[in-house]
Formats: sequence, structure tokens, C-alpha cells
Amino acid sequence: MHAIDSMELHLAQQDTRIFYQFVRLEQLDQWHHWFLLACCVIAIVSWVVYWYRKDWQELPKVIGYALLVLRLTALLGILIFFLDLQKRSEQRVTRASKVAVLVDTSLSMTMPVDDSVAALSVNSTSRIASVQKDLSQSTLLSDLQQRHDTTVYRFDQSAKPTVVASFLKPKPSQRTDEASEGFQKTLRTLRWVTWSGTVALAIALTAMLMGLMMRAVGRVGPFWDYIILFGVVGSIVGFVAIATTVLRADTIPWAALWGASTTVSAPPIPVSDPADTNSAAQTPAEVPWENLLAATGTESRIGDAISAVLDEERGSPLAGIVVITDGRSNAGIDPINSIAEASIQEVPIHPIGLGTDKNPINVRVLDVEAPKRVFPGDRFRMTALIQASGLQGSQIQIQLRRRPGGQTNAAPSVEEERTVMLEGDDNISSLSFDVEPRDVGPWIYEVRLLAPAQDTNPADNAYESEVRVVEPNSTILVVAGGPTREYQFVRNLLFRDPTVQSHVLLQSGGPGVSQEANQLLTEFPKTRAEMSQYDAVIAFDADWMALTEDQVELMEQWISDQSGGLVLIAGPVATPKWAGNAGNGNRKAEILRGLAPVVMNSRGARLVSIGRFESETAWPLTFAPDAWSTDFIQVGKTLEESQRAWQQFRGVYSYFACNEPKPAATTIAYFSDPTTVVNSTAPIYLATQFYGAGRVAFQGGGEFWRLREVGESYFDTYYTKLIRWAGQGRLLRDSDRGILLLDKEQAVVGESVMVRAVLRDAQFQPLIISEANAKLIEPGGRSTSLRLQPIPDPTQTGVYIGQFVTKKTGTYEVQLPVGSLSDQTLLTQQTVVRVPALEIQRPQRNDPLMSELAARTGGKYWIGMESVLGSSGNASPSASPLVAAIEPRDQTNYFPGTPDREFQQRLMTLLMALIAGALCLEWLTRRLSRLA
Repeated sequence: MHAIDSMELHLAQQDTRIFYQFVRLEQLDQWHHWFLLACCVIAIVSWVVYWYRKDWQELPKVIGYALLVLRLTALLGILIFFLDLQKRSEQRVTRASKVAVLVDTSLSMTMPVDDSVAALSVNSTSRIASVQKDLSQSTLLSDLQQRHDTTVYRFDQSAKPTVVASFLKPKPSQRTDEASEGFQKTLRTLRWVTWSGTVALAIALTAMLMGLMMRAVGRVGPFWDYIILFGVVGSIVGFVAIATTVLRADTIPWAALWGASTTVSAPPIPVSDPADTNSAAQTPAEVPWENLLAATGTESRIGDAISAVLDEERGSPLAGIVVITDGRSNAGIDPINSIAEASIQEVPIHPIGLGTDKNPINVRVLDVEAPKRVFPGDRFRMTALIQASGLQGSQIQIQLRRRPGGQTNAAPSVEEERTVMLEGDDNISSLSFDVEPRDVGPWIYEVRLLAPAQDTNPADNAYESEVRVVEPNSTILVVAGGPTREYQFVRNLLFRDPTVQSHVLLQSGGPGVSQEANQLLTEFPKTRAEMSQYDAVIAFDADWMALTEDQVELMEQWISDQSGGLVLIAGPVATPKWAGNAGNGNRKAEILRGLAPVVMNSRGARLVSIGRFESETAWPLTFAPDAWSTDFIQVGKTLEESQRAWQQFRGVYSYFACNEPKPAATTIAYFSDPTTVVNSTAPIYLATQFYGAGRVAFQGGGEFWRLREVGESYFDTYYTKLIRWAGQGRLLRDSDRGILLLDKEQAVVGESVMVRAVLRDAQFQPLIISEANAKLIEPGGRSTSLRLQPIPDPTQTGVYIGQFVTKKTGTYEVQLPVGSLSDQTLLTQQTVVRVPALEIQRPQRNDPLMSELAARTGGKYWIGMESVLGSSGNASPSASPLVAAIEPRDQTNYFPGTPDREFQQRLMTLLMALIAGALCLEWLTRRLSRLA
């Protein structure tokens, strides 16, 4: 680029760079272009000089030189016009240096901040609490903000960290008093130059005209000849001085340069990005760190967090990454793998290690596995997981205690006591108790360690689990449109189960038919009393259209109001009658479609006519990612055995096409034939949902009897658990006036638990109130109010929902009184909250990992927040070594702008004046010198 650099003036914007450019020269990109231009200019100048020398032979040479200067000046103006001089400005955009502060919010950050016995007590300060305090009370973030754009992230089990706060680097003042004073000083200089040029031009023109007049009247002589030459040169010099100031000050009006305007303000400096201002930005002290940095994550993904920030800030002036953590990365990519990318981008990593570098002396109960419901007299097994550190070879006493559920103040009784030998650090020991329940009702079983005196954390020495002892017999109604093979196997299974009373209604059976059942029905129940004796209904392609509308409505009310359970097993004969178009406008079909957890449509019925239920190929089921947490899918003794059994299952041949779940439904399994996919969604084969106080399951066909090929016990276990799941609401109901449900029986710290209550009045109609007031009892006995609001669904009146967040380990209990004072029932439900063993298995700080991250990326490893806050606890640029260690990497770029139109207009005006003025003066000189 061939450009004329101009001296930066005070009146130019501070973030703008001005330069002048001959555009025509930019187009001359070959050597011969320059050669031809030079030849043309030399030829024209030579021609003018040659002919002007011949022209002034009869005149004095001084007058000849004056004429030549005027003609060459005109030619120079034409040359400047040809070269197309333009003024351009480049906008300077400075991207502020950036610093990313990553804060570990996994549950391991709830561990004590140091290893002293006092710090490890129940009321000790946690690692995350110390971070929250230091970020809010110290000036660390404020000092980083003075040098960098600072962004604070939280990271835990998510693959990408979450931004919780951003603090932009303050921008310099747009216009200072010194800059304004400098502008006025420059303006005064420009006015002086303008007036000087004007005076010079006036004097030169006057002198030239006087010389010409004297020559015209016959008074010739060398003196007047030189006066004329002086006038020509002086006029040109004065005009050039005026033109220079007019062009250089193109942002100032013409008249202002001669003082016509008394005051001129400095031009405003444009803001390159209005959204980038931070005048109303939040300061670090105003951020609610306690809420934004709550430690609730179940995993620590340090490597994923660093890699995500590096990918997001690729190409930006990222000066460093600060990672505040204990270094225990237990999921995602290895943090070491992020070193290479950080080195390529030259981004140093500065870890700040929290916690103790030693494994504290401690013994704890990690978890207790126990069934949630058992029958009186049926022995069950409770398994406790014990972990110890620093106590290898020691013996401790372990007690199994029991107390009534819902009575937090009741003294527990010791059921059994054992002595165990503790294993090495990080090893997990398993201890089992065989328990025989006696009394019906909820019971809290507690495994408690009698820990030694040197145990540093007594808060984790006990673990509670609720077990409900329920009545041994449940009554199941089996309804079948015909004697399918699935129906026969399930009917025989229930008949052999001593804890089940099975009532069978075979709709295709005639008088005198014999079925394996405790009671054989000839019609579906017609009254509330008849329906209330059942805990669940399992229907095998039942012909619901053969029932009366009152019977279908009775079943719907039994499910919604009395916590009944329904298992809908689709089939090719009766299901299309109420699921397809034939059921439109029919009240019975509308109720049944509302009960189903999937959207029933006519497509499933049409598949019957094309042989979809008679396929020659079996297709296995595809399970949803969270399906394995469903109890009735676990058909084996372990999760691995269950998954292996379903993998060996050949699959099913038929299905009823339903591709869309209801909003509140849970999809468990899909039909895997790729030709049946609609809108990228496979047909749903197995799904469940809550309906009012009850539960409904949908199964797309009756072919699970084929699971017996893998193992007979798998088929029996599946249907036994499925029917118990469906009837669970009836088993758990405390009263016909209502039922209380929690969506999680076990939770981890930081999770939200949804509470659902279905309430009825004295006439067993939906209870309509503004809100239901429950009581939440936290671990330790603290009680708080829990408000349950009506669900915003007009079809589910009497249903109330709420939620609470688990903040510490232990048993949370929700209590909700229903009924009048004289006949009040207390509904209760519990959930056990724990910290995953993955997060607390190794509580010590991972110094080797964090040291390597720092050393290999050019950063530094800091131990404890106090190491970066200075001795006084308040970080400042001079006192905080961390702030001083991260050098700013501000990035400055220039973006070219468009040609200055005001400059172009002024330039063209001045060139026209120059060319015309030079030619006019030349003509006037010729005329007065009597030269043709």
C-alpha cells in the first residue's frame, strides 16, 4: 500500500488511525505501469517547458518563469486529480485480555477445607464455602477485572462448564479534560496557519496585480518582474497553506477556521460496540455466590471443563485459566489431555488446590441397601457399605437400630450389633443384616458405627433407610379379551403366588369355563365397593367397548382417586376398537385414551390390516437411557444380569404403533425395527405414567412369554414386579382421603425432589383448596413448611405438587395432615439423601495432577485461597501473586473504513480553485504582458 502517513492530531479519535492514499497508484501493480506513467509525466512537463521557453523569448525570463510556474501548478492539480487522493480512517478495535475462573461445584467440595480435627467437625467450613466467602469479600476478582475480562464458570458432572458471572475490563474515559484542551490548542494552531496563508495569499495577489498593472502602463523593469514572480509563488504558497489546514481539519466547518465560530467542541468518539459497555455491570461483591456456586454435582470433570473453555475461546486473547478445585477428577477426559491444546494456544493454567493433602482418619457408612416394602414375617437382607481411612486393622462396633417411621423423637431400639475388622484405605467393606419384620407400618432402620475417638467426621457415622411393612395379600383383577399365551402364563403365575389373590374375567369364556384363579368373574365390577377391593388391574387386549360407560368411568375414578394401578397390554383384536378412529366421539374410548401414557391413534389399528401383528421377524427392544432405574425391568439379581437377559431376548414380532408419549409419561422401551420409525421416533413398546394418585403402564403387545426362552424366572420376575409397581399406590396409601408421593426414594445432595399429593374430601370427591401445607423434616430434626400448589391441569383436580432441594445427607420426611381434627390422618413419605461414593472416596487434594497442569502450561500451582489473596486476605495487583502472574494479552486490530466524503468534496473544490486560479492568473499575465 502506497500511503501518506499523517501526523496524529488531537482532534482525531483516539481509537482511529488516519492515512492518505493515492488510489490510482494502487492500481499500478506492474513495473511497466509505473514506467509508462513516469514517461507520460516527463513528456508533458518537457513539452510544456520547451514550448513555454520558445513562447517567452520576447519577454523577460522572470516573467517567463512566472508563466511556467502557473502552468505547471495547473498541471500538478490535474495530476493530483488523476491520482485520486483519498483520506481513510482505520478503526482500532481492542479486544480485552480474558481470564477464565473455573470453580469446582461437585459434592467433594462440601468436604472440610483443611485436615485439623476442629475443621473436620460437624460445623466445619467446607471447601466451597471458603471459595464463596473469598470471592465475595476479597478483591481478587476486582483486581483481575482491572486487567482482563474475567468470566467465572462452575463445573461438575456436565460436559461443559456453566457461566455464572462475567466482569468486563473497565474502559478508559471517552474524553478527558486534557484531550479537550489539546483539541482547542490544535484548533488555535490551525486557525493561525489559515490566517497566515490567507494574509500571504492576499499580499502575493496584491503584489502580482500591482506588477502587472505597472507593466501594462509601460513601466517595465526587473523590479516589477520580480514582484510578479514573487506574487505567483506567494499566491501558490498561501493557497497551499489554506488548503492544507482545510483538508486536515475536515471535521471542522470552513468558517470556523477563520474564527467565525467562537467555540468548537471536540468531535465525539464513537463506541465500536454499544453492547460492550459495562457501566451498569454487577460487581463481584454483589453476586450471590452462595446460590450460584452451590456444590451439587455428582462428578468432577476437570478435563472437560478446561477443554471446553479452550475450544470456546480459541482465537481470543485468553491470558490464563484459573481452576479452583481439590483436583479429584473422576469423570470425563483426563485433564492431562488438555495440556497439549493449552500449550498450543499459549494459555497458562493456574490451579488453586483446596482441601487437605492427607487422607484424614475417618470411618463412614457409604450406603445401605434395603427393600422399600416387605411383608410381615418375610425375612429380608440389609447390606451396609463401610469405608475407612487411616484405621486399617482396627475393630469397631456396628449397630442396627430401628424406630417407627414418622416419629423423629422416638428412641431407636438396637436390633443387632456386630464387630468388624476395618480394611485398608479406600477399600469398601460390605456388611449384611438379616431382618425379620413383625409389625405393619413404616419403620426406620439405621446402621450406626461406634467410631473410635480419632474419627474426624462423626456426621457420616450413621445411615438411615425406611422399610414399609405392608399387608401380605394384594388382590389383582385379570381381564382378557381372549385366552392368549401371555394371559395364560400370567394367570398361572398369580394363582401360584401365595401373597396374591387373583380374580379373573375372561371375556371370551362361556358358562362353566374353568380358570386358575381364586375367583372367576362373569362381569366387570359395577360399584365402588367392588372396585375398591383390587390393588391393580392387568388387561390383555381387553374388550373395553363391551363394558358400560359407568364401568369405565368407575375404573378411571378408582385409578385417579384410590391409587389403583392399570397395566394395558395391547393386542390386534380389541385394542383398535378404542384406540383408532372407531372410538372417536365415544366417551369410553376417550377415557381409555386419556389413561394410556402414550398417544393412541388410528395408525396402530391400520397396521393390523397389513399384517404387522403377524411379522415373520422378531425385533429386540431398545431401552431408553434411564430405563435401567425402573424396578420391573431388572429381572435378574443384579443390574448386569438383567441387562444380559434382555440382550439375549430375541424380541417381539408384533406391536401397536404409538410414537408419541404423553407429556408426563416415562418411556422405557422402543420397538427396534427401523422401517417403523416416524419423524425420527421409533414406536414406543413400554411406557408408564402417574394418573392422579394411581399408575398406568402400557405394553405394545403380549409377547414377553418369549422371555422364558432365556430363563423362566425372568418372565415371572418381570410380571411380579410390574404388577407390584402398578399396585404400589394402593399398598402405600395411608388413607382413602389422600396419597403422598415422592418422585425419588433416594437422592443425592443438591437434587430437587418433587412432591405430589392427591387429596379427597369427606365424600371422596377431589379436594379443592388454594394450597396444601405440608411439613418437611430435614436430617437433624429441623422442620420447615412446604407448600403444595394445585396442578395447572383442569382434568386432574385435587392434585397438588411442590418440591424441595436436598442440602445435606440423611433422611428427609414429608408430612401432610388430611381430614378434620376429629378424623385426621397423617400422610408421610421419606427419601434418603447421600453423597455418591465416587465423590468422597478420596477426599485428599490431588497435588500431583494440579502441579503437572501448571508446570506444563507455564502456569503456577497455588495451594489454598490464602496463597492468592495476600497476607491480609485482600488481593490487590501489588499484593496478589496470582494477579501479577497473569500477563494481559490485549489484542488490537485495525478495520479499514470508507473514504471520507467531506475530505473528497473539499479536495475537489480546492483542486478546482487551484487549477482555475492558476490558469486565470496565467491568462491575465499574458494579456497584460501583450503575449498571445
